[in-house]
Amino acid sequence: MEERACPGLRAGVLTEFDRITERGGVLGAMETMYQRSRIHKKSLYYETLMHTGEKLVGSEFLCFHPLLI
Repeated sequence: MEERACPGLRAGVLTEFDRITERGGVLGAMETMYQRSRIHKKSLYYETLMHTGEKLVGSEFLCFHPLLI
């Protein structure tokens, strides 16, 4: 599956893992409410896009697989 993954998606996931590791792993991230703050920030971002009429895309990482086109 790795070879079929979108490079942007893979990089994004690895960056997020690094951010969680910087906070002491999953438990440390939970204690600092890291996940909640990220969800909250993204929610506000998408709400702003919605109110300004911007086109919403469900994912930040667009990857077009040949079988899906």
